[in-house]
Amino acid sequence: MGAASARDLVKDSELETVGIVGRRKENLEMVQEWINSNKLTAHLLDVSNTEDMKLLMKRYDVGIIALPDRKTSYTTVEAAIEAKLNRVIYTSCINEALHNFTNLEVSP
Repeated sequence: MGAASARDLVKDSELETVGIVGRRKENLEMVQEWINSNKLTAHLLDVSNTEDMKLLMKRYDVGIIALPDRKTSYTTVEAAIEAKLNRVIYTSCINEALHNFTNLEVSP
């Protein structure tokens, strides 16, 4: 979901830079190749490191948080508030919901 958001954002003529964060270099490289825009800046970072995350967030005005689980998402939202991002957009944990839905057991 984060990559799709970044792809939409790089098309906005009013935006100068769109950053995307990931902890796996290979995934970031795939996203960069898919989006193919010089507006996109990839940041290799483990989001559980909130101090580094806050330092990075201070470089941006807006953050979109699209993480796969609630705990990490809430921690990241708190970091965004502490970093004083102007706006924070939090997307629902769709991956977690889909995972839970597909692993349901149906009784007869």
